[in-house]
Amino acid sequence: MKIAVDLDGCLSDFCSAYAQLLIDVTGKNLFPKDYDFRRPPVWNWMPYFGYTVEEDERTWAHVAKSDHFWFQLQPEPGAEEAIKRLDKISIKHDVYFITTRTGVQAKLQTEAWLTLLGMLTPTVLIAGRDKIPLIEGLGLDVYIDDRGETMQAYAIAIDKGESDATTRLYLVDKLYNQEARHRLLHRVASVNEALD
Repeated sequence: MKIAVDLDGCLSDFCSAYAQLLIDVTGKNLFPKDYDFRRPPVWNWMPYFGYTVEEDERTWAHVAKSDHFWFQLQPEPGAEEAIKRLDKISIKHDVYFITTRTGVQAKLQTEAWLTLLGMLTPTVLIAGRDKIPLIEGLGLDVYIDDRGETMQAYAIAIDKGESDATTRLYLVDKLYNQEARHRLLHRVASVNEALD
């Protein structure tokens, strides 16, 4: 069996770290008081809260230059357990972590983070903006992600016969992916639920 899991929003809390960096870089906190950074209402939440494209780009430039941004992310609730389960699964099956992360040694930072949380020998694959060719090429049996757009597009391609994949698709349920609805998408609360 071949299993792949997305990282940010599934196993790691990217949104909280990026929001704090956005505040630090811009010197502005435009978020509501007591806002839960792990629960953005839309995928592209920076302009939603009033940050400009230029401010977002400046913040991404900091991420690109950082040798520790990806390593310092906090795990999502239940992520440590999921990573340890994936480590056990990897003894008999292929387990991949697919991400679009960029910057200084993004792959190495990510592998070190996964190792710290219990994955003995993680295989991290850096995809371009479109993960579907990589997912297709791997011939996955299971794919877990939180990006509704990617999952919806892949489900439609499979349904239309544009792909001969038999990949079981699990969409980690988030406020920002509610528009993604397809009979081939299985909504789950967490990576652990997908692994059950």
